[in-house]
Amino acid sequence: MVLKFRDLRLDLNKTEALSNMILILPGDHGLHGHKWKELWREFDHRNPFLQILLEIFFIGSNGMIKHLNENSDKLITHGGIYMTFARFSNSSLPLLLSKGINLFTQNISDNRTCRIAQIPGE
Repeated sequence: MVLKFRDLRLDLNKTEALSNMILILPGDHGLHGHKWKELWREFDHRNPFLQILLEIFFIGSNGMIKHLNENSDKLITHGGIYMTFARFSNSSLPLLLSKGINLFTQNISDNRTCRIAQIPGE
């Protein structure tokens, strides 16, 4: 899978398609309703895939890359993704969420739990 995304990025770089945009590749929460889901791909169920491809205009932009790298293995939420990308919109919707963390400008604590992030239990 990693090689497929690497090849996609190389192809996008050749055509300069990402020269002024962000590409977000989200995954889903895996299979539901099957007894064997507990044994197979349970990690994907609880931690779905998310990759963010940034291009040249982000490099050196106020530490954005640094913060993304530091947050890459941390617990993020939909609120965090909203906070991160809402700053690029001209929306009249509120840009602040009580537990939302901007992944470009803030570091997520190593000790962040679902409870702290206000993620409800299953």
